[in-house]
Amino acid sequence: MLVDIREIDNYPTDKKPHYLPINIGYAGTYFGGGFNDLEYGTSAFAGISLPLGNKNFTKFLGNASISTGVFFSNMTDGNQTEISGPLIGRPSYIGLGYSIFRILRFNAGAVLTSSSVNSNLENVTLYPFVGFSAEFNIWLGLKQ
Repeated sequence: MLVDIREIDNYPTDKKPHYLPINIGYAGTYFGGGFNDLEYGTSAFAGISLPLGNKNFTKFLGNASISTGVFFSNMTDGNQTEISGPLIGRPSYIGLGYSIFRILRFNAGAVLTSSSVNSNLENVTLYPFVGFSAEFNIWLGLKQ
């Protein structure tokens, strides 16, 4: 029986650039109500995405990602109460994003909000949201 064992200690590979996907878009948040008395708020948002899979290996998960970010402005509900966020004074979100085309992304998830009650106590609540965004890949790194 012949056996051939080879060890490669140092083999050059192609270094691929690393990108950070930045999302800028517009979303709506559902606060309550039915078809006749719907309470919602809308705002522009920005965030980052972390891919769930490699596009070359998986068809569905290659386009999906976990997205998180912050809304640019506070919203108001049906009672004209200002809805802000507990962390930085703006509503923040986390959700699942799915790339429809190379630049367009559909986002759905939860928004962390707060509203002032008696000017001291904050009412921290999670609401659902949906939105669309444009995704731009920002290159990270130095000369390789």
